[in-house]
Amino acid sequence: GLVSVEYTFEGQAAHGAGDPWKGRSALDAVELLSVGWNYRREHLRPLQRSHSVIVDGGDQPNVVPSRATAWYFIREITADHIRDNFEALQRTAEGAAMMTDTTLSRRIIGTAYPRHFNKPIAEAMQKNILSVGMPDWSEDDQAFARAFQEFMEAEEITGLKTEVEEIGVPLEEPKSGGSDDIGDVSWNVPTVTLRFPSNIDGRTGHHWSSAIAMATPIAHKGAVAGAKVIAATMLDLLQEPQLVFRLNAFGNNLH
Repeated sequence: GLVSVEYTFEGQAAHGAGDPWKGRSALDAVELLSVGWNYRREHLRPLQRSHSVIVDGGDQPNVVPSRATAWYFIREITADHIRDNFEALQRTAEGAAMMTDTTLSRRIIGTAYPRHFNKPIAEAMQKNILSVGMPDWSEDDQAFARAFQEFMEAEEITGLKTEVEEIGVPLEEPKSGGSDDIGDVSWNVPTVTLRFPSNIDGRTGHHWSSAIAMATPIAHKGAVAGAKVIAATMLDLLQEPQLVFRLNAFGNNLH
């Protein structure tokens, strides 16, 4: 899960060469916030992830910036740890404002609760994945995949997978990763996610390489397989009252 937050500092503009002592730099506050949070990282759990960008750093170098904004993502595995880290970031931002005699405002852009998916739906969906199976990849599909992996210098040149993987089990040691507002949904209605085989191993997230397969038959074949699994699972939910009972019982036991 995560908290997405913008911190805006406001100070006093001044001429950077003529009379900078009259200014109060909002950019200094943004930079001090960054320095403070980076020092804090040593004392955070390894599972945390925090990222930031400077959205507004001023207008030009010879003007003391009167306004500056930084945007942070604060991520963790549990809701309590997300809150703890966010509160620590808030205190760091307040300290940066105090050190620079600037004023601080905050805008929460979004939040996402950690995800908790529904085991009975996942097990029903896995049966349909096994029934549908993997797409029938052509030699051209495999050649393209291997060439892509070589270009990306992937650890293994495996091409496209031809066998369905077993259903995953909860990790004994959770790993940190991305965040999504589907986490909020998953605590209110029974939810799962389906990752269908429409891409190639060896790519980099948030990078052009993650989109390269979208213009190829690989994506179409994988999406068709995924659609079949979703349709079959929906039929199971409509035709099997016991499955609906189990998935609701699983969800109710979380609260």
